Amino acid sequence: MSMENNKLENNITIDKVICGANEFILDFDIVVQVCAGPGSVGLIVLGSLCGELSGAASITDFTTGGTGCSDGTVFGFITPDGKNVVLLFTDFDVGAIGCIPNQSFNEKCCSIGFKLRPDEPHKKQIVKFEMTLSGLGILTKSASASLLVNSNNLLTLTGPFLGFFFPTITTNVISTCPQKPRITIGNQNMTAIVFEADQ
Repeated sequence: MSMENNKLENNITIDKVICGANEFILDFDIVVQVCAGPGSVGLIVLGSLCGELSGAASITDFTTGGTGCSDGTVFGFITPDGKNVVLLFTDFDVGAIGCIPNQSFNEKCCSIGFKLRPDEPHKKQIVKFEMTLSGLGILTKSASASLLVNSNNLLTLTGPFLGFFFPTITTNVISTCPQKPRITIGNQNMTAIVFEADQ
């Protein structure tokens, strides 16, 4: 099927600034939306999340909640060194069927929190967390789907489409105490925190 107008690898980067902390949480709100025009069908199945941490920190735990990852539908593990985490979703599927002359819309969300522990909490450093989502899309003509992470449009699919997708989101955790932090949004695919460095 045609893949025209589909963004399959719309990778984004988010910067998060923290002041020295023994532990902190990286929160991600993942939303899958499917819209089916009259006479069309759309289905998105989100299968897994793989996260990799680099820097002087480790992943110690994770929590999940929401319609896309309710109790008993998420299975995961963290490697002994705390550098990798894998989550498998068994019920994160979103479908819509458009009835002539009406269209239909459906969505599910999943809130995920990863607990990170710095090796040296008060040291100025950057810790990178890279998260890759994988899933399957089946969309007929006039159907479309979106994958959003923390309100960033990470993936857009328009039918006809049949295939797998593997978008990535990178979070740079900057361990410092900036004097004047402020949030700026460069465009719909980029959220960055700009700040004046410590003197």
